[in-house]
Amino acid sequence: MCRKHTKTSAKTKTLPNGNCLAGWYFFGVEGLGKDLSLWLRWEREAAERGCAGAQHNLAVAYGKGERGVEVNLVLSAEWFRLAALQGHADSTFCMG
Repeated sequence: MCRKHTKTSAKTKTLPNGNCLAGWYFFGVEGLGKDLSLWLRWEREAAERGCAGAQHNLAVAYGKGERGVEVNLVLSAEWFRLAALQGHADSTFCMG
């Protein structure tokens, strides 16, 4: 997980970060229906905020044309590069 849940106040429940929400939409858990467009929205949000795990997930999705996105090797390479720069082991391996 890239960031810890943030508390809104002592009386309200914790709110998940974007990467966590992406996973919930991808797998359809926590009462949310499976929705790949919402997965993409939240995964991209987390990736743009610097989450190496989300960057890696987008790189894989764009590289294989999975999870509701079309193959785009340029975007795939860029997301792999950004994740690898942060030390993400799998992305570093994929970059060679």
